[in-house]
Amino acid sequence: MPKSQKPIRIPRPTQKMSKKTVRKKPAQRKPAYLEAQLKKKRRAARKTKRQQAMAPQGLPPRSRVAAWLPLYSEEGDFTNIILLRRDPGKNDPWEQIVGKYDIIGSSSNCGFPRKTNKPDFCQGWIHGFRRPEKFIPNNIPKAMISKSDFVDPKHVKPKGREKRYDLIYSCPDRADYRRCKNLPLFKKCLPLFRKMKLKVAMVGVTDREIADEFSDILTCYPKMSHQNFLSFVDSCRVAFIPSVIDASPRLLAECLCMDIPVVVNRQIYGGWKYINRRTGVFFKDENDVIDAVSTALCSDFEPRAWFQEFNGPINAGPRLYRFVATVVPRIRGRMKALLLNKTSARMNRKHWK
Repeated sequence: MPKSQKPIRIPRPTQKMSKKTVRKKPAQRKPAYLEAQLKKKRRAARKTKRQQAMAPQGLPPRSRVAAWLPLYSEEGDFTNIILLRRDPGKNDPWEQIVGKYDIIGSSSNCGFPRKTNKPDFCQGWIHGFRRPEKFIPNNIPKAMISKSDFVDPKHVKPKGREKRYDLIYSCPDRADYRRCKNLPLFKKCLPLFRKMKLKVAMVGVTDREIADEFSDILTCYPKMSHQNFLSFVDSCRVAFIPSVIDASPRLLAECLCMDIPVVVNRQIYGGWKYINRRTGVFFKDENDVIDAVSTALCSDFEPRAWFQEFNGPINAGPRLYRFVATVVPRIRGRMKALLLNKTSARMNRKHWK
């Protein structure tokens, strides 16, 4: 073969052997309720992972309704002090906490600590009761400081939404919350609200009988996320809070931060200290609720300005520090305030400097 001539390459056959295609059976779709359960489990797993990452060193991860709450300094450092906010249950890792940390009791869950089994663990108590001796032993140091005092006006603030409803009432759809939020009294007041021709919004409770009977004035909404609920509150003129067994009503404080006046049951355990000429009105029962709601709708209030002046992390943090320093001497002079979370420390960092 001459050198200039290239060898001829015979191409190989490109035809492939035909294979029998096996069709897979389409996966059967799971029922809707099973998919919802799986999504709920995944969300819970992600939340637990975040809590494990955020938990202070040495403390087990807590859930939103855990019996204990860590306290932080104004720098965001864990102080080895925790708040006991309800009676510890079977699922609470109490053996990891008792004896390792200083414990301060906090009356922020219904009527706690009236029936608690763990009163001796606490070195002091913070509360919002008119007569704390009914709930807390007299020989324990105590101070009138509520968990709701720490609602941050910098985080909870109005956005100037159009007012669509005259009145808002919120109650989670659970039997214990229906009792705490006094749903029976709200039902008694609905015929009176009809006489006043008010537009009422009810969030959380899914009571078909109430919705059908008062469909002309009442609009029911399911449970909302916290941010969506605050946006919804901004579209209402007055918040109606008939609760009695509520030691530290966060809803009340959040409504004040949203610049919404409140109509509050005079017999409420906690939160009564927020009501004055600048924030809202008291009522006793269905006999005087018309006058109270009319006053709240027609008068000029400044609830946000008042709450910002006397409460929030900037004011409540130093108060809590001064009290805890009397029962936990090791923190004296080491910080300026005690806060319930790192977010409050981060958002108010300029103030502490």
